[in-house]
Amino acid sequence: MEYWEKMRRMGTRTTSALTALVLLLAWMAAASVSVSSAKGFMLEVPALYLSVGQEFQPRLLSLAANAAAPASSVSLELFNPRGTAVATQRLQLDAAAIVLGSALALPSAGSYVLRAYSDGGTQSIALHALPEPAAGYGGVLAIASLGLSAGAADYLRQHGFAVTELDAEPSSRLIVVGDPRLDGANLPARYTRLWRAVAGGASLLLLDPIPPGVAGFWPLAGPLAPGSASCGEDAFATPFTDGMDGANAATLLQPPLAFDLAQQSQLDLYHWDGRRLLRPDHHRGYAGCHALFSFRLGSGWVTYSTLPLLQHFQDARARIYLMNLIEAMARRKRYVPDSPGLAWVMTQRMQQAAREPVSAAAAMAVFYRPPPASAAPAPRLEPGCAAAAETLPGASWTLNLAAPQAVRALKLDLRPAPGAGSYALAASLDGQHWTAFPGPAVPAGSWKMIRLSVPMGTSAPDWQFCGFGPVF
Repeated sequence: MEYWEKMRRMGTRTTSALTALVLLLAWMAAASVSVSSAKGFMLEVPALYLSVGQEFQPRLLSLAANAAAPASSVSLELFNPRGTAVATQRLQLDAAAIVLGSALALPSAGSYVLRAYSDGGTQSIALHALPEPAAGYGGVLAIASLGLSAGAADYLRQHGFAVTELDAEPSSRLIVVGDPRLDGANLPARYTRLWRAVAGGASLLLLDPIPPGVAGFWPLAGPLAPGSASCGEDAFATPFTDGMDGANAATLLQPPLAFDLAQQSQLDLYHWDGRRLLRPDHHRGYAGCHALFSFRLGSGWVTYSTLPLLQHFQDARARIYLMNLIEAMARRKRYVPDSPGLAWVMTQRMQQAAREPVSAAAAMAVFYRPPPASAAPAPRLEPGCAAAAETLPGASWTLNLAAPQAVRALKLDLRPAPGAGSYALAASLDGQHWTAFPGPAVPAGSWKMIRLSVPMGTSAPDWQFCGFGPVF
């Protein structure tokens, strides 16, 4: 017990030294992506990478130094990958004011440009729409197959996930904790139930650093240290980066804080897949800083993460990463012995905590700023139909799967259903060499890109393109 008390005191001292840094980094993690100008206005968007159909609101910030300056009219235009304007709106911007535009969505995969212009100048931001992954891959996962704790699916939906319910073989129960403080008045009782579930075989994934007010309720709570470029370990490799570029993910999700485990010699710690973290011997701790690691508690697993996933939840890459992480936690295969001793220690600590009052003020402290509750809704699983003016001979739509995959068929949404010969399908492994195929059944093999096009030389089709997706 002396060791745990020592760790708690060390975490408190570290917290005081890091407070200013953490507040700054937390603000940076929640900040919008913006393009500024020396005069006129600043254009902001919540993320550069969005899911197909995900709604977002652009924001204009006036840079007028004089509050009495006249209002200006600013036009917003969203251009699709072919350079066609797919949405326009005009906003009145008063001096020293902030104006939200109407909700926009990127209707199909590809790169877009959002442009704002007025007499004060023109600003543009490049946006990217990532295709909706299939169930079980990336941003959409069969939640029922993971056996999540009650309310976890709703929690993920509130943070911008597309959550589906599919019949599948159940696996071990996974408890996702977004806020380590939990909620409610009787914290000792809540944590007692939590650790009993883990000791009985559940897996727990913690998505935020542990604040000092509740450090005593967690088996390992610090100390924390500023993160660095080396604090990724294997967090920015497969399977977590499946569906996106690993370096791209590291740039977005570099942790502001990480665990300093140099003095941690009481617990055996592991990588996400059950491989033991290296240390010189069992008397010494773990070198470096750690943003993602696991340990055993009873028959269950506990995984800590300081990656700012929830702070970037509007970005499609963060959602894909988190769903890959959840899937990996639920399907861990490597055998590691149980840890009944740590389960017994936590039982004793919870009994002690039940006899001591909990400081509400201390429990309110947090490291990362929580994401705004009224931000973009979960991605729409069905994007809107393309405008009739876009469905003309020569038009095409490309589905980029990010990595080669075996696709059995395509699910087409063309309204009304067109006749044979009014559209063409092709698949490619590299985006340069294409293999044509006649119907929804895709040729055998692995494909990275699939294209639907309107053949040249045909009459204008009497159908609209409303989307298509892979069937694995």
